[in-house]
Amino acid sequence: MSSEGLVYPYLGIMLVAIAPLSLGIVLYYAEPGFPWHTYITLFVGYYASFAILLLVPIDIAAVVVDRRSNVIGSDSNYDSNKKHLSTAYDAFFTIILILGSFVLVFEEYYNTDGYFTLGGRLASSFKRMCIDMAGGVVAGLIVLGILLGQNIVGSSADALKLAAVIVTNTVYEAFLMFLIAYALIEYPRSLWAKSNLDKFLLMVQTKAAAEFKDISDFQLSVSLAVSDVLKTKSQLASYADPKLTAAMDVLIAECPPEFRSDRMGKVAANKAGQVTVDTLAALRTRLNTLKDQYKMAQAKIEVTKLLAYRLEDIVAAKNANNGQGSQVIRWTLVDQDSTRNEYLWEIRAKPILFKISAVCCAVLSLFSFLGVVCSMQGVSNNVSVYFLAVHDKVATPGGITIFILVTLGYVTYITSWSLFQMRLAGLMELVPNRTTPESLSFNVRMIARLAAPLAFFFLGWISENGIKSGSWQYNNAPNLVTYQNVTTVVNGTSTTQLESMTTSQSIFMPSAFSNFYQLQSVYIIQSTFGTLFPILLFCLLFLFVTNFFNRILVLLKMDTYQFGAQIVTDEQLREGKRQLQRHRKNTERHYKRGLLRSIIANISGAKAGETSFLSRLLGGGTSKTTKKGPGGAVDVLAEPSMREPPPLSGLLERKAGYTIGVGAAYREVYAEVLPPGFLHFYKDKITAIKAVAASRDPSQSPDPTATVVDLRSVMDFKTSSKVSGKDSFVLEMDLVNGTEHLRFKMDTELERWKRMLCEWKDFHTDYGALYVTNMSANPAGSMQPRASITAIGMSSNSGVGRESEMVRGSVTSSAGANSKGFLGLGGGAKKEVDAAQRDQDDMRNMQLDNDLEDDTEDEEKGGKTSSSTFSFSGGFKKAAAPVVKAAAPPAKLETRKPKPLEGWLEKKGHGKMHLGGDWQRRYLRVDELSSSLIYSKSSDRQEKPQGVIDLKLVGEVAAYTGSKGQQDSTRFEVDVGDKVFKFKAASEADGRRWIDGLNEWRDYFLLNM
Repeated sequence: MSSEGLVYPYLGIMLVAIAPLSLGIVLYYAEPGFPWHTYITLFVGYYASFAILLLVPIDIAAVVVDRRSNVIGSDSNYDSNKKHLSTAYDAFFTIILILGSFVLVFEEYYNTDGYFTLGGRLASSFKRMCIDMAGGVVAGLIVLGILLGQNIVGSSADALKLAAVIVTNTVYEAFLMFLIAYALIEYPRSLWAKSNLDKFLLMVQTKAAAEFKDISDFQLSVSLAVSDVLKTKSQLASYADPKLTAAMDVLIAECPPEFRSDRMGKVAANKAGQVTVDTLAALRTRLNTLKDQYKMAQAKIEVTKLLAYRLEDIVAAKNANNGQGSQVIRWTLVDQDSTRNEYLWEIRAKPILFKISAVCCAVLSLFSFLGVVCSMQGVSNNVSVYFLAVHDKVATPGGITIFILVTLGYVTYITSWSLFQMRLAGLMELVPNRTTPESLSFNVRMIARLAAPLAFFFLGWISENGIKSGSWQYNNAPNLVTYQNVTTVVNGTSTTQLESMTTSQSIFMPSAFSNFYQLQSVYIIQSTFGTLFPILLFCLLFLFVTNFFNRILVLLKMDTYQFGAQIVTDEQLREGKRQLQRHRKNTERHYKRGLLRSIIANISGAKAGETSFLSRLLGGGTSKTTKKGPGGAVDVLAEPSMREPPPLSGLLERKAGYTIGVGAAYREVYAEVLPPGFLHFYKDKITAIKAVAASRDPSQSPDPTATVVDLRSVMDFKTSSKVSGKDSFVLEMDLVNGTEHLRFKMDTELERWKRMLCEWKDFHTDYGALYVTNMSANPAGSMQPRASITAIGMSSNSGVGRESEMVRGSVTSSAGANSKGFLGLGGGAKKEVDAAQRDQDDMRNMQLDNDLEDDTEDEEKGGKTSSSTFSFSGGFKKAAAPVVKAAAPPAKLETRKPKPLEGWLEKKGHGKMHLGGDWQRRYLRVDELSSSLIYSKSSDRQEKPQGVIDLKLVGEVAAYTGSKGQQDSTRFEVDVGDKVFKFKAASEADGRRWIDGLNEWRDYFLLNM
C-alpha cells in the first residue's frame, strides 16, 4: 500500500474548503463599519491557522502508510510528501508568525489609536507595538544566539525559524496546557449540566449575574473617561490653539451622550500641566478602548438574556405540564405557543442528546488523557488509544485521516471553547454582527498562535511530534544478511566457521510536521518537553477539578479574573436574576413592537378597535398582566405596582472603623433606612429622630457624626453565623472602599435585615431617581421626596443618547467639612463617587422611562391606603401603608400628543441602482390623520408630496453612527424594514429634535390605534 495519490487531492479539497469557512466567520461576526484592511488580515489569519491543523491528518495518514512499504534506500513517495507538506507547514507558520506577532497587533493598536492624523496614528501604533514586542524579540535573539553558537542548525535562516518555533511553542504551549486542562474536564461536564434544564437555567443566570456586574464596571470606566474629556474641554477655554480645539471637538463627538458628568474628571495634561495633542490622543485611545469593551459587554449580555428568557419559558412549561395537559411552551417574548414537536424537542429530546454528547465527549477526554500520559518519556505507547488506532496494521489511509480529523477536531474545538471562558473583557467575546475589530483580531491571534503548539501537543499523543522515536517510525524494508568466515582459536586449535550478519535497511520516516518543527534537535527540549508540559497539565487539572483556581482568585480579591464557571455570591446571583426580570418586559415590548410592525405591513384595512387586531396587537389572547382600566379600557401593559419596602430601623452593633478596621470594636448604634434607599447610622434613636426631622435630603444627614450609605453602592451582602464566638450573626456589606460589619443578637434579626436591605437596594436602583429633594416646597427643611414628570406617556424606546423627559433625582453633597458622604467618605470623595453613580443612574433611568409605562396600576375602589403614592402630577406623597400605587392611566395607553413636527431637512436620494445619491432639500411634516411622515419639495401642503413614510412601521430612529463609532446627531436614519431613509438637519439641536419627535410620534401612533 502506498500514499501515492492521497496527499494532493486532500490538499486540493481542504485548502479550498477552508477559504469560504474563514471568510464566513469574519463576515458573520464583524460589526458594521469594519475597516476593510482588517477583513483581509483576519481572513488570512483564520485560513493559515485552519490550514496548519488540517495538514496534520493527511501528514500522519501518508507517513503511516509509507512505512508499510519494503523499499530500500529511499522512498520517492515519502520524500515527495515530506517535502511538500513541510513546505506547506513552513509557509503557513510564517504567515501566522508575521500576522500574529506584527500585523494584527499593529492593526489592533491602529484601530483604537487616538491620534487625529494618519501619520500620527501610524507612528503611535508602531511605537506601542514595538514596546509590547520588545520582550519577545529579546527572548528570540537570545535563543537564536544559542542555536548559532552551539551549531545546532546548519544555517542562519534555519536557526531563525527554529528560534521562532522555540519561543512561540514554549510560551503558547504553557498557555495551551491551561486551556486543555480545563476543557477536557469541564466541557463534557457542562454538556451534562445542560441536560438538566433547571441546572442549565441556573448556569445561565449565574453567567448573567457576572455579565451584569461587568456592564456596571464598564459604565463606570466609560463615565470616568468621558468625565476626563469634559474636564479637559473646560480647561481648553484658556487655550487659543485651533488644533487643540479641533481635536477636542472630535473627542466630544465620540463621547457616548448618556455620560455627561465632569465632576470626577481629571484634565488630560502632561507632566508640565499642559494639554497637548499627545495628551488628547492618549485620552482618545483610552476612550476608544473602553467604548469597544463596553459595546462587547452589552452585546454579550443581550445574548445571555435571550437564552435565559428562553430557558425560563422551557422550565416553566416543563414544571407546568409535568407530563400532563397541553404539551406546548409559551414563548413569552413573542407571546406565542410552540408546536408540540418543539415541546418534545426542547424538554425531552434535547436533554437526552446533551447526555449522549456528554458521554461521547467524556470518552474522548479520557482517551486524550491517556494520550497525554503516553507522550511522557519512559511511558509505553500502548497506553494511548490514539496511538494504537493510528498505527494499527489494518488501518486504511482514509480511516486514519478521518480518525485524526475527529480527535484533533475535538481537541481544537474544546480548546477554542475554553479560550472563551476567559474573562478578558472586550477581547474574548464574539457576538454575531456586533464584534469589534479588536475582539475579532485578538481571537484570530490566539487561534493562530495556538495552532502549531496544539498540533505539536496532539502529535505527542500518537508519538509523532519527534520528541519520542522508535521502531514505529521505520518502514518494513527487509534486513540485509551477509556471511563471512570467522576463525576462532581454542586451546591452540583454530576453527573457521561461516557466520551470518544482519544489517537493518529500514528507512527512518518521521512525520513532515516533526521535520518542520524540529524541536527534537535541541537536546534540552527533547529531554524535558515530553514530561514538563504533561505534568503542568495534570497540576492545572487538579486546580480546575477542585475549583481551587477560582477560589484562590476570590481569596486574593481578583475574582474578575476567574476562569470558566465563576464563583458568585448569593447577592450577585440574586442581583443577576433581578436584572434579568427587570429587563425582560422591555425585551418583550421590543419583540411585540416588531410583531406589530409586521402585522401592520401585512394586514390592510384593519381598523382600530377590532377585536382580532387588538388581540394580535396585545400579543394574542388574555395574559395574566391584562387589566381593566376605568370605563372598561384594557391596560395591556399593566404590571404589578411598584412597592416601597416596609420601614427598616432599629438598634444593632456596628464595627468602628469603616474600612479594614483591624482590631476595631463593635458599638451599638441606631440604624434606619430612608427612602429611596439610604442607610443612616446614628448614635441613638433620639439623635436619629432629630436628624431625620431636620433633613431635606435623604442622602445627607445634618448630624456630623452620622454615616450614610447609599445601598445602590453595596456590591455584596455576606452573613456569618458562627456557633461560638463574639462575631456570631454578622452581616458584611461590601462597598467600593471597604466593608461595613453589622452584628445582631439573633439569627432571625440578621436574616431580616439582610432581606430588607436587599429589597431597599432594589427599590433604590429601580425608582430612586424619582425622589427629588423638594427644597422650595418645604422651607422648613424636612425631607419630602417627590417626583415630577412632565408628561404621562413617555417614549417607550428612549434609545441611547435620548434625554429622559423625567426630572431625575440627583444626590448632591451639601454637608459641611466634618460630614461624611453617603459612602462614609469625605466630601470630595463623596462627590466623585456620587458623580459616577449618577451617570450610571442616568442610564438606568433611560431604561426606567420605558418601565414607567408598565408600572402604572389602576386605582381600585376599596383599596388599601398606601404609604407613598406615586402620582404623575403630584409625585410621592406620604400616607399610611407601605405600598406605592400609580394613579389610574386614561383609557388609552398614551394620551399626551407630541408637539407638532415639521420643517426643512436634507434627504439623501437612493440614486441609480441604489448605489447612492445626492442630498436633496425637502420639507417634512408629521401628519396625524395618516400616522405618517410626509416629505415634499415645498412647504405648501397643497403640493403633491414626494413620499410618505408610515411611522407605525418605523423601528428606532437614532443618530447616525460612523465607521469609527463617532455619533453625528445632525444625521439620522428612518428604518422601515425593507428600506432606510436618511436625513440630515442643519444643526445637532435640530437633529435631536427630529429624532426625539419621530420616536414620540411613532409610539403615539402605535399605542393609540
